[in-house]
Amino acid sequence: MVRMRELGLFLAVFVCAVFCGDCSREEIPSKILGVWTTEVPPYTDATMVIADTYITFKNGDSVSEHRIAAFEKTKDQNGVVYTIFYESEGGKASLAFYLMQIGEFEEGEYSLIFKNQKNLLWTKIAH
Repeated sequence: MVRMRELGLFLAVFVCAVFCGDCSREEIPSKILGVWTTEVPPYTDATMVIADTYITFKNGDSVSEHRIAAFEKTKDQNGVVYTIFYESEGGKASLAFYLMQIGEFEEGEYSLIFKNQKNLLWTKIAH
């Protein structure tokens, strides 16, 4: 009887690990999810797509899609920093950015600025 209980517990943990591997990570706010572009050279042909489980970078014909491993929201002296941790060909990588609201209303448009490249302003073009 004890072995059945142990087996049941093992199976429950296994199923959760396989199917809910990212269940414990913080959810990415909907205002961040979507398609982002910039008009700053040399990235005028670039697009970034942020979804619940992946992030995609497209620049010209080059496309790279990465699984999101974690999401974090912290604060620094400039405001709220959002960080997406993702799996890259070279190992783990991260993208830290600030989100700025454009307009006066809560459902207004947003711009995204990379923490390490403050000259790049990304604008959300689709949800």
